[in-house]
Amino acid sequence: IADAKKDTIFVLEMSSYQLMDLTVSPHIAVVTSLFPEHLDYHGSLEAYKEAKKHIARFQKKDDHIYYNAKYSECKEIAEESAGFKHPFSDLDAPLEIEETKLQGKHNLSNIAVAFLVTEQLGVPHDIIISAIKSFTPLPHRLESLGVHHGVEWVNDSISTTPESAIAALDALGDRLQTIILGGQDRGYDFSPLIHRLKTSNVKTVILLPDSGRKIGEMIKEAKLDLQLCEVKDMKEAVSVVTSHKSQVTSSKEETPIVLLSPASPSYGHFKNFEDRGDQFRKCITKAQ
Repeated sequence: IADAKKDTIFVLEMSSYQLMDLTVSPHIAVVTSLFPEHLDYHGSLEAYKEAKKHIARFQKKDDHIYYNAKYSECKEIAEESAGFKHPFSDLDAPLEIEETKLQGKHNLSNIAVAFLVTEQLGVPHDIIISAIKSFTPLPHRLESLGVHHGVEWVNDSISTTPESAIAALDALGDRLQTIILGGQDRGYDFSPLIHRLKTSNVKTVILLPDSGRKIGEMIKEAKLDLQLCEVKDMKEAVSVVTSHKSQVTSSKEETPIVLLSPASPSYGHFKNFEDRGDQFRKCITKAQ
């Protein structure tokens, strides 16, 4: 901030906790999605949505809001704005996902809105395209930790909702055979995740406390043919795989994937999602 000039542009990612206190909305707002989150704090989905609406509520006529047209909740937030409204979808992405370092088709909509906003700000197209192609994802976001013990380990610790775990399943495809789920129980509905597991190639589900027990019960109720392993901590979760207790199978052509995508917050057992991902990495390394 001390080095900022009059024309310096700041880009902020704001949580519902930050948005709920806003009385001024940004000149350009972006709404990528809205899933039930932080309901233990806000008390209800409507209260959570109200907090999110502040990103648009105080915009003026010459302001802009970009919203993901896939979700009606995003359109609802955008309608709070007095400014220009810009729907976007993955069809607006200027590149295919294979031309980037990102995994998963869900990233196309993120690429699309990044492209549209920077285009509005006057960034030349060649610079935008170059930046998208060279962008390296941050840790804990579908991050490959390499091949150890005959399997590829993928750290998606930032997955704190069922929807994000579903996106990970979609991104990794049939090589994904083992998934580690569970964390703080915020009362999420895991039904869509259970339905997605039914159509996946996953053979083993490792369940961390506390929501892991609920997920396991729902899998049993759905009568899915999956090996369930309830564990007490990350060390035990990794040992289930390294001690060959899971049903990971390998072929000469493809290395199977073990994925940490908890679909739940980390609090109560870890400092934060970064700590959870770091412990995952350390447990894999120590098990060698």
